[in-house]
Amino acid sequence: MKTAGDSDSSNQVRVLFAGFGRLGLSIMRNLLASSGEVIVLGMMPASNLSRYRFLVDHPSEIELLQLAHDNHVRILTAPSINSDEFRSELLNLSPDVLLIGSWAEIIKQPVLSIAKERVINCHGSLLPKYRGACPQIATIFNGDKSAGITFHLIDEGIDTGHILRQQDVEVRPRDTAIQLDERIANRFGESVVELLCDFKNGAIVPQKQTGGASYVPKEHPEWAWIPWEEDPEVIDRRIRALHGILPLITSDGQLAFGFDEGEVVKSNTTRINGRAFNLFQIRSQLRPGTVLAVDSENVVVCTRNPDFVVQLKLPLIVQDGQTPPVIRPGERFFSIAVQNILKSA
Repeated sequence: MKTAGDSDSSNQVRVLFAGFGRLGLSIMRNLLASSGEVIVLGMMPASNLSRYRFLVDHPSEIELLQLAHDNHVRILTAPSINSDEFRSELLNLSPDVLLIGSWAEIIKQPVLSIAKERVINCHGSLLPKYRGACPQIATIFNGDKSAGITFHLIDEGIDTGHILRQQDVEVRPRDTAIQLDERIANRFGESVVELLCDFKNGAIVPQKQTGGASYVPKEHPEWAWIPWEEDPEVIDRRIRALHGILPLITSDGQLAFGFDEGEVVKSNTTRINGRAFNLFQIRSQLRPGTVLAVDSENVVVCTRNPDFVVQLKLPLIVQDGQTPPVIRPGERFFSIAVQNILKSA
């Protein structure tokens, strides 16, 4: 690993890095392990941003800062990537590349002018599909069979810059968005050094994005409402997309409440209090959202297909000051209409 204090070489890529989370960690580890191909001049932590100060206690931020400290990487103190302080650092360090690996700000002029088409972003989809934050959620939510990674130049739009390199990433049948996000982060880390070297050496010709674009909007609470009237496959995708990100929400018609975990399972494999469910004989009596059984750990709920049920893990989550309702078999859950996670370009 080489840092800014080591002897320079015209073949080395001098990088200023801004990133966070799994993606930031994966990229930083691989940059620092690049055997001298990359020099990390400095790192901009996400916890510098006023609205993200809470991240200073996040495990990935702690590890990222420790990595920088242990490898003598300069940790920038600028309050924003668009601040005067950051622009001064950028002019002083004069990196070959300003590399972004998960960031909460839109990079504006004059930062883009100073960097002069050398700002590279790592985006977890095959652009122009799923521009914006959290593309992995949309991938699982919509049942896509494949995902991908994109290295692209940053312009003044949101994920609209010219593409440098893309790779497919498999979506496995039971993937959650978090699991997919981890594999995507690993793929970026495995690919980033070669990408940077090829970029500096002129081996990559940036390509304009083509084809239909889609955007992932900001998180909206309606995403988490369980759509009982939909096919079990739709419910399953929503649960896997939001697992560990948002609670699963429904109501008894009066009070909204949530669950931390759930899954769609075959009804004949579900057992509550030692009893298996065979719903075929009472198919015509079932209504989506009807509670079949409750024990100390689970609530089992009908879907529109009697071959599948939703198994939700207790305890209930309710708003502060509210008393959790007592859930009994035969009661029916209701959920509000849920908007599509995507909006067209």
